[in-house]
Amino acid sequence: MGSAAATLLILAVLFTSAFIMFQTKLHGDVVAGGAVRESALMHQQRAATSISIESTEAYSVFRCDTTVRTEIKNTGATRIEHFELMDIFTWYTADSGEQLIERLNYTEGNLQKDEWAIPGLDPLSFGAVWDPGETVSISWRFLRPQKEGTSGYITVVTPNGVSDSAYVDFTDVANSDCRFLHNDPTPPIEDTASQPLLSMEGGIPTTTTLFNYDNDRDADPGLTLIRSQNGLTETLTTKYQVWRTGVLETPIVINGDVLVDLYAALNPVVQGDLGVLVAYLRDYEGASYTEIGESAVFARDWQSGSSGFVERMALIKNVSYTIPAGHQLEIRLQVDAASHQEMTVAYDTQQQSSLIDLFYRPPTASALFYLHNNPTPPVADTSRQAILPLDETAATGSVLYHYGTPNNNPGLLLKGTDQGLAETIFDKFQVWQTSVLAEDLVVQGDVLVDLWAGIRGFQADQSGALTIFLRDFDGSSYTEIANGSIFAEDWQQGSGTFVPQTIIIPDVDYTVPAGHQLEARVIADTIKSSKDMWLAYDTTLYPTVIKLP
Repeated sequence: MGSAAATLLILAVLFTSAFIMFQTKLHGDVVAGGAVRESALMHQQRAATSISIESTEAYSVFRCDTTVRTEIKNTGATRIEHFELMDIFTWYTADSGEQLIERLNYTEGNLQKDEWAIPGLDPLSFGAVWDPGETVSISWRFLRPQKEGTSGYITVVTPNGVSDSAYVDFTDVANSDCRFLHNDPTPPIEDTASQPLLSMEGGIPTTTTLFNYDNDRDADPGLTLIRSQNGLTETLTTKYQVWRTGVLETPIVINGDVLVDLYAALNPVVQGDLGVLVAYLRDYEGASYTEIGESAVFARDWQSGSSGFVERMALIKNVSYTIPAGHQLEIRLQVDAASHQEMTVAYDTQQQSSLIDLFYRPPTASALFYLHNNPTPPVADTSRQAILPLDETAATGSVLYHYGTPNNNPGLLLKGTDQGLAETIFDKFQVWQTSVLAEDLVVQGDVLVDLWAGIRGFQADQSGALTIFLRDFDGSSYTEIANGSIFAEDWQQGSGTFVPQTIIIPDVDYTVPAGHQLEARVIADTIKSSKDMWLAYDTTLYPTVIKLP
């Protein structure tokens, strides 16, 4: 009996072992078979996947960056899913001669350094697929400068490993001249005392920490400037800051607009308060100065809801000047007395790369919205109208009529106000609206407003200021999108007619939904001697227009 039980036990162990081995083999066969099938499917998908880079176009944007628009076609036989997981690489030659390779990261918002996006499309949120035969427009952005006369190339790799490459011509962007504002030493490594003279040499900022640049004065990061009403005659170093290049070995030729791009905050931060920074561009020859030009970086509501540093821009218009070899280029910043608070300036970090661009070129717009009168094109004088049309039809009028009779002025009179969006008096603001949108209007990037305006009566030696508010109107309420302002100490600059100006609103990231309307509201700001302004629009000579990125 005992031997029989032992035999049965041995047989049970043998059968169990055999069963386990069989199960293990069966599982292994299933796994191996699945792996083989997945591998075969992957090879099949790769064989059916093909992309072709159809075109590349490099152009400059603010902050002395390069953006490249790339058209890529799905030339394969299968659709590509999760293409936000694609890898994109760029190879190029920096102005130093160094060969660089950058891997670009996908983003859903505004393009920053070393990022790529599909403008107007959000693959992650909408599960979009890339069907055979479809062409996708991809934009990618990185800090320049590239070496003049060189080309680079881009490689795009799909999620399943299929790739294509193409050359990129950087001819149109390589000749930019960007001067970044630095601290001393640069890159910054710790807090420092204030220094009356700093450098514009040293290239693109590399540090990510904003240190305190005047720890002998306060405990705040950045550099704080006290308001001044003395302009260039100011002598207190707490009220101005100077940056200079080194002594020039070759002349610098400036022929066009100069961009001033600053990061700053009111100190203390107060929402709704006005801020004004004035930038003076000068030629320093070692003992004396020659004034080249100036511009005010102004905002009716500087913080616009932000509790930190805000990027604002302005142009020094129509500069035609050559700085000789042996001289130095200088920029001097001051906070105007009209600012409601003192101001703190941030610079010399990757996130706050304040600069001047001596070779500014406006970015290419994707949509143009023109300000019109009603009817359009204008055929006669009209009374003032509460809401006017805003659309993508270019202005064709040949005569600038009176748009607000009985006021005896061409164009539209805007009486001065200090109330911003709170203004309710009919002749102190003007509204333009699109028709109800049939599809989403995506605004991602830098918005420009090219406008024509004059001081009432075209008076000489008078300051002028205008603010435009962009809003989303859903039929009953508004959502504020962004705002931008412009201020000039002498608006007319000797002109007896309307003067062209540009308002720059950087880094807008907003989608106006289908069924809503885009609205523009314009006011004339009362700041210093600024009061009433004349605004011209809806003619071929004065085509005031909002340029969306």
